[in-house]
Amino acid sequence: MIELHPQFLTDHSGVRTGVLLSADEYDRLLDELEMAEDVAAYDRAKAEGGDAMPFESFVATLDGR
Repeated sequence: MIELHPQFLTDHSGVRTGVLLSADEYDRLLDELEMAEDVAAYDRAKAEGGDAMPFESFVATLDGR
């Protein structure tokens, strides 16, 4: 779990309207989000079933070979 130290922006009534994170915390948060998206994509692909394909063959399909 990422330890965040947010700073909140508020309007004149004290209602939170935004949040500030350090650039490092923001980058780590994006990395975690990307990892979670990759896991979700893997889970969806696994649930669909189908045949496995060697990595080299997959890359070849991307290159149009």
